[in-house]
Amino acid sequence: MLRWAFPVFVVISLSRGGFNSVWAEDGQEFLTDALTLPWYEPFATPFNGYFHTVARACFALIALFPVPWAAALNAGTAAALTAALACLVAAAARDRLGPAAGLVIGASAAVPMGYVPNTLAQLQFPLVYAGLWMLLWTPTTRAARAAAVALPGLAALSSMLGLLLVPVALLRTARRRDRDSVLRALALLPGVALQLGSLLLGGSRRAVGERPDLDPFSVAGTYLRWGCRARSSATRGWPRPSPTPSGTAPSSCSASPSRSRSSPSPCSAGPRSGGGGSPRSSPGSPRSPGRSSSPCTAPPRAATWC
Repeated sequence: MLRWAFPVFVVISLSRGGFNSVWAEDGQEFLTDALTLPWYEPFATPFNGYFHTVARACFALIALFPVPWAAALNAGTAAALTAALACLVAAAARDRLGPAAGLVIGASAAVPMGYVPNTLAQLQFPLVYAGLWMLLWTPTTRAARAAAVALPGLAALSSMLGLLLVPVALLRTARRRDRDSVLRALALLPGVALQLGSLLLGGSRRAVGERPDLDPFSVAGTYLRWGCRARSSATRGWPRPSPTPSGTAPSSCSASPSRSRSSPSPCSAGPRSGGGGSPRSSPGSPRSPGRSSSPCTAPPRAATWC
């Protein structure tokens, strides 16, 4: 079943588009860092309070190609990795729930998660989901066992949400007490040390934000509204910008069709938003080396972005 599942899952992911624009932190942070910093430095650079190891590694390879290819390479790489994760989820679900359930769960995992489809910055969400299934799986082949050990560790290295896998790994270890369970728990330690250690020691910072909403009905309504809005934007496309008035020179950083009207302009000064909540930008949305000035300041050793 899984021999033909991968190309099908790739088609599912690619059908959501995303080839003509780059999600904000993908271009403004990850691609810019890969182009302007030594190859090793982006891996030690947190963004929005945590580290993004898998996304940084992918952009280190994308930076080897011409900048105009960045949007397509970003979307294609994210789609292929999402499809690969969906295949592993399908295999784990098949072993536990049967072939039909495995196929349905795998196909649902192939649908891109996050605000917009096919972005490496939001690959952390399917990584965490696949990591959970790896902790529930008991594969028999050596390659599958290696994937079941590696994926939870990569999820913890790429997202603060990966820390939620630690209790599951500990429960599995306490119940089964076998070598594979111990290895999966140990694989989470580097990510836990990196994410929590840097946060506690002041190496990275993340604002707590507003007071949390503890009303379950309010939280459910918020997620429902967010999900419907994100799905509507992904299927119908973002509104196009208003035409430039006659006699006015167009802005060099004019809004792209893939950005919502309600989103702030990438050319406005002020602090950048992050964590998947900012709009898409052009393939090389610039960012100044000091990370505090206008995001339309051209970075060193980079092409003209806007």
